[in-house]
Amino acid sequence: QGIYRLVNSNMVDAIRVVSIEKGIDPRGYALVIGGGAGAVHGGMLAAELGMSKVIIPRYAGVFCSYGMVVSDVRHDYMRAFAANTDTIDLGAANSIFEELEQQARDDLTEEGFSPEDITVSRFADAKYPNQVHELTIPLPSQRKINKDDLPEIAETFHALHERMFSYCVRDSLVDLYHWRVTATGKIPTIQVQEYEQGEKDPAVALKATREVYFSHLKGYTQTNIYDGEQLGRGMVVEGPAVIEQQNTTIVVSPEQSLEVNRFGDYVLHL
Repeated sequence: QGIYRLVNSNMVDAIRVVSIEKGIDPRGYALVIGGGAGAVHGGMLAAELGMSKVIIPRYAGVFCSYGMVVSDVRHDYMRAFAANTDTIDLGAANSIFEELEQQARDDLTEEGFSPEDITVSRFADAKYPNQVHELTIPLPSQRKINKDDLPEIAETFHALHERMFSYCVRDSLVDLYHWRVTATGKIPTIQVQEYEQGEKDPAVALKATREVYFSHLKGYTQTNIYDGEQLGRGMVVEGPAVIEQQNTTIVVSPEQSLEVNRFGDYVLHL
C-alpha cells in the first residue's frame, strides 16, 4: 500500500505539471487511461485531482499499439539554412523546400501511399536576432515563397512569440534557420464497432470474490472479481470491485462505479 500511494503521488505530480501548472483545471476533464497498469491507479489519481470521470479503453494494455495502427503516417524532414526576413535568398529557400518535398513524396509513395493521400506542410524555426531559442512557425505551402510573403511570415512569428512569452518586437527582423517539411500519409478511417445492448446484470461476469486491501476501508474487504471480457454494454459495476482482463486490471474503489459504454470501453464514475 505504501508503494501504491507513492506511485500514485508521482503520477499526480506529473499530471499537475501538464494541467494545473499550465493554467488548466483538470476537474473539468475526463482522465483517459492507457497502459496495462494504468487502470490499477486511474480511480485514485482522479480522486486526488478532484476529477469525476475516468475513461479506460477496453484494450488499454495495447492502446499505444492500436494508436500506431490507426494513425496517419508522418515523416519530418529538416535542412539548416541561415537567413532573415530582410536578406533571405528566396531562390535558395524554395530549392530546399522542393528537395525536401520530393524526398517526402518519394518516401511515402514507396510505403504504398497514393498521391491523393499525401499532404505536405512547411515550417521554419524562427527567432529574434541574438536570441538562443527558436519557435517553429508555419509557412505558405503548395507554392513558392515570394517577397510578399515575408511580412506575413514575420507577423506569424511575432504573434506566436507574444502568445508564448507575453511580448514581441514587431520592428525587429526575424531570423530563420531550420527549414522543415512535414509529410503525412492518410490512413483509411477505422470504423469503430458498437456493442449490441444485451444483459445488463454484471453478475454474469462475476468469477470470484477475494480479500482486497482498500485504504479507504482501513483494511481488507471481500471484493467481487469480474471477467472483463464478459462485461457488456450498459453493465454497471459498483465498487469495491476488480475487473480482470488479459491485458489490464481495473480497480474500482469504494464509492466509485464502472459502466461499460456502447463501444465496450469502461467509464469510471467518482
